Amino acid sequence: MIHELTLAAVRRKLYDFDHIPRFINCREICCVLGMAYRQAGLKLPELETGKDVMETLAALIPPIQNSPSVEECLKETLASYNKLGERIDEDAVTTLQLGYEAPGKGS
Repeated sequence: MIHELTLAAVRRKLYDFDHIPRFINCREICCVLGMAYRQAGLKLPELETGKDVMETLAALIPPIQNSPSVEECLKETLASYNKLGERIDEDAVTTLQLGYEAPGKGS
């Protein structure tokens, strides 16, 4: 249930405000990453638990940055995320998959 709440929060932040609010943790940003990979038509990326979030994003953002099928709000959110010292956990892996598989807006 908590994972679905993360997906709901991400959708609200992306689509219900004029200015995209700050994303607060790796679970939210991994959900956005999953949404972007789906829009780009790419295979769901594999995340390594315990790995640094910023290093992971640096490796996984380039394939979607130039994709015209990925919404700009997703690209901007991923590019602007900057939370040092954060590590990928199992919840982040789950929300990545939720974002990737979620129907509707943002998919």
